[in-house]
Amino acid sequence: LLGGSLYFGIQEWNILNIIDRLDNVAVVVLAMSVFLLTTISTNATGNIIPAGYQLAALFPKKMTYKKGVMIASVISFLIMPWKLMENADSIFIFLNAIGAVLGPVAGVMIANYYFVQKQQIDLNALYVDKHKKEEANPFY
Repeated sequence: LLGGSLYFGIQEWNILNIIDRLDNVAVVVLAMSVFLLTTISTNATGNIIPAGYQLAALFPKKMTYKKGVMIASVISFLIMPWKLMENADSIFIFLNAIGAVLGPVAGVMIANYYFVQKQQIDLNALYVDKHKKEEANPFY
């Protein structure tokens, strides 16, 4: 990226502007393939894997990690993020909707921690298998 910016005299570090100035088709295909694979692998590990684990943790008896990843993939496709970028208003509407949901959830979690649990959580009990030891309660 830095070498391409210096070679072509581009002041900004936009990889697509650098690739656009390449004149060899094979190099362009290779560069775009690397760009595509790094984007997909970063987003897969950054977004789909945690979503799959969360869905599997929410419904441990009915859902496995693979099912969680598949459901998260379908949901992420149904949200259609490319439609959110069509105009400036739609992304703000989406962010406001997410904020309207996550704000109260965070408030309930914070209130539970401070007022119900009185800042007392047994961290070791969080990692005890509940099927092996039924009396394990991480909140005392």
